[in-house]
Amino acid sequence: MNLQEIFSRAPFFFIVFFRLSGFLIAMPFFNQRIFFAFLKLAFALLLSLLVLPGTGYESWQLPGNSFVFLIFLLKEFLLGILMGLICEIFFMALDLVGNLIGFQVALSMAQVMDPTYGSQQSFLSIVLKQFGIILILITGIDHLFLATLARSFKIIPFGRFMIGETIIASLSRLVQLFLEIGLKIAFPAMVVFLTVDIVLSLISKTASKMQIFFIGLPIKVGLVMILFAFILELIRQLWLHNWLNFGAIFVQTVER
Repeated sequence: MNLQEIFSRAPFFFIVFFRLSGFLIAMPFFNQRIFFAFLKLAFALLLSLLVLPGTGYESWQLPGNSFVFLIFLLKEFLLGILMGLICEIFFMALDLVGNLIGFQVALSMAQVMDPTYGSQQSFLSIVLKQFGIILILITGIDHLFLATLARSFKIIPFGRFMIGETIIASLSRLVQLFLEIGLKIAFPAMVVFLTVDIVLSLISKTASKMQIFFIGLPIKVGLVMILFAFILELIRQLWLHNWLNFGAIFVQTVER
């Protein structure tokens, strides 16, 4: 490959680079503080080099105006952020599960500093989200991300992405879907803890001098440890299953 061919492919490389950069910025795993901007930039450059040959860039029509080309690059960047936002919505379900269960067990006050995100979060939410990342890496869904990124250039070629009401409505439906998944995962534990609260309230009526708070808190914490394995299995069945359909969810979100 001579120097002229390299310069002729440079605009197509920047198109791929901007879309992948937006994805890495909004992707839940890569938006942590442990990934410095230099690492994200280097990884985006590497991915762009790997993805570019399979994008079918030969059929793309570049605009003759430089200003229009910059506008198109911005749209590619926004499309990458949209893909990362879809991944973030996936993790909202786990965050909801951790907050709901933590509230039932009185662990919602135990906010801990998450150094990866630089903010205080519920302890259970942090544990569940880290477990979700481990599941993704173990099951090889991270390879699905790369395949979806490569196919996205064929699903939505350069210059075809438009932001409209349909995308906002699709994102709203996607948020609703994963809120429902989060409620389904947390519902069995919520029923158990509600039953415990009812039993403890009846005991407090019959034995008014008994310190129910000091008795109930250890019982609920112990039940969390017992139910945790069941909750993780529900995450594997309900939450992880939707990751396998990530490509279809992305297409439905963008094309509606």
